[in-house]
Amino acid sequence: MGAKFIKPGYTTEELDGFIDGEVGVPRLIDHACAYVESDTVEVLGANRGTLMRALKVEDQKYISPNWAAKEYRTIFCYTQTLASRSLELCGG
Repeated sequence: MGAKFIKPGYTTEELDGFIDGEVGVPRLIDHACAYVESDTVEVLGANRGTLMRALKVEDQKYISPNWAAKEYRTIFCYTQTLASRSLELCGG
C-alpha cells in the first residue's frame, strides 16, 4: 500500500506529515499503518475512513476493491497474529 503513495500527485506535506501550529499532521503511511493496526472493527471503520479521506480519488479506488476484500486476512482486529506483517509495512 505504501508504494501507491510514492508517486506524483501527493505533496511533500502529505507524504512527510507536518506540524500545523502545535498539532502534528500524520503522514499518509501513518494513516495506512493505523488502518492495518486497527484492533477493533469499530476502530477499523474509523481508520479506513481517515485513510480514504487522505487519499486521492484514484487511490481510494485501489483501496476499496483491493484492501477491503482482504481485511479479514490482514487487519489486526481479525488476525492479531500477523504483527510482523504490520511491522514490515510500518518500518518497525
